[in-house]
Amino acid sequence: MGVVSLGLFFLLDFFELIRIQKKALWLYILGFVLTEVLIFYKEIAIWQDFPIFSGYFEVLAIGSFLIPVALIFMLIGKSKILRT
Repeated sequence: MGVVSLGLFFLLDFFELIRIQKKALWLYILGFVLTEVLIFYKEIAIWQDFPIFSGYFEVLAIGSFLIPVALIFMLIGKSKILRT
């Protein structure tokens, strides 16, 4: 879902249908990568019997929170929808 969304953001920006702030895009990428890495880490930790670090769920919640915040910045912030 995150990869498809990134592709859509790049297409929308490339065809100038919506102007996306670079800060909002990087915030989205940070949230996406952080959550994916943490989910992958948890599965590897269970498989290899590693302990899951304390605060795992808090960091995962923060990473998940970054995604809708970035979307809000993209769509409401200084983004301009071009009308023809």
